[in-house]
This record gives sequence, structure tokens and C-alpha cells, in this order.
Amino acid sequence: MPAHDLVELLRRLHGEAGMVLAGAQGSREDVETNERFQRGHDACEQVLADLDPGKGEHA
Repeated sequence: MPAHDLVELLRRLHGEAGMVLAGAQGSREDVETNERFQRGHDACEQVLADLDPGKGEHA
């Protein structure tokens, strides 16, 4: 996969996870799901930062 496609995919996943987390509810099931989304969000952010320092946190 070309690097620019990977970066675009990671940015989209990062953004979608952020939107889900922003609309989070408080039930137990939601907490577990939100933890998974948070881990995915953080992982995307870290990979983006490693691929393109300076843009990873602002994607």
C-alpha cells in the first residue's frame, strides 16, 4: 500500500474514532466499546505521528 494511502486511511479511522468518542454514552457496554475506540484512536495518532511528525496529532 502506498504511504499516502496508508496516511489517508489512518486519518479517516482516527477521525471516525474521535467522532464516536465525542458522542459517547455512559452504559457499561458503551464504556468497553469506547475503550476499544480510544485504543484505536491512540494507535492511529501514534502511527500518523511516526509517519509524518508534526501532523499526527492534528489529523
